[in-house]
Amino acid sequence: GRDWWVFAPRYMNGIEYEYLITPDGIQGPWQKNLITHRDNWFGQAVFNPKGNKFAYYEPHGDLDIWDFDRCSGDFTNQVHIDINDSAAGGGTSFSPSGRYLYISSQNYIYQFDIQASNIDSSKIIVGVYDGFTFQGIASNFYLSAIAPDNKIYVNCGNGSLVLHVINNPDNAGFSCNFCQHCLSLPGLNAFTIPNHPNYFLGADSTTICDTVTFTPTVKTTSLESLSLFPNPIKDILYINLTMTEPVKEIKIINSLGVIQPVLFVKVKNGEYLQLDMSSFASGIYFVQVATLKELVTRKVIKE
Repeated sequence: GRDWWVFAPRYMNGIEYEYLITPDGIQGPWQKNLITHRDNWFGQAVFNPKGNKFAYYEPHGDLDIWDFDRCSGDFTNQVHIDINDSAAGGGTSFSPSGRYLYISSQNYIYQFDIQASNIDSSKIIVGVYDGFTFQGIASNFYLSAIAPDNKIYVNCGNGSLVLHVINNPDNAGFSCNFCQHCLSLPGLNAFTIPNHPNYFLGADSTTICDTVTFTPTVKTTSLESLSLFPNPIKDILYINLTMTEPVKEIKIINSLGVIQPVLFVKVKNGEYLQLDMSSFASGIYFVQVATLKELVTRKVIKE
């Protein structure tokens, strides 16, 4: 519920660069191979409102849909769909619930049911360009985006004074109520549409990455005195704790949610625990200390 993934596709192939932005800085880039070759066509990529699905459409590579792991940043379970309608450009947007995916492909608006057993076969054409022009130039379909009113707005590939609107995007088929050139603009718009992150996404309590809102199942005070030093560290981390419950387990978790194996030894008659992190890469880690009754997490930075 705090950090951000940022992605940028590499030109003329299927590589995606991935960065993680936290209060402590920017990590990355890491490379993800999204397989489908992406050329110099005009398209759009978008996450669903829950942040666990990712869609990418442009006419050369067509449509791909992935599951996305908000914790690890991994893309999995790719579904590739050929649109094949000879469009020069287009966009895509999920409905507010994430149930439906819309493709605004120059002269057509397609709807796909993400929950269908075969997403490709669920395709429905819910809009066909009606020939409307502005100053003799076609005002057909290009990029799309959800607005705060939960409607999807579709702009034009050429300069125009109108937007198209999907009024009820969570309804199946024609009941989505797609309306062409139904919103008049005070000035010309061409080629762009707002591209905001989902600022209201919130935390995901099902993942270890949810360190902001995590609360132990049983909360007492014996671990409140736990302290780690030095922080930042170079090689050796010490844990100082005064408590009656013995430590059951210590986990070191990196910023991607991956558990890093580590051994600890007691020093100074058990007053401190010593962890050797000399082999760890530089970055942010979360130290979890567990007893039979409690669990507490602390953040450390490895230089």
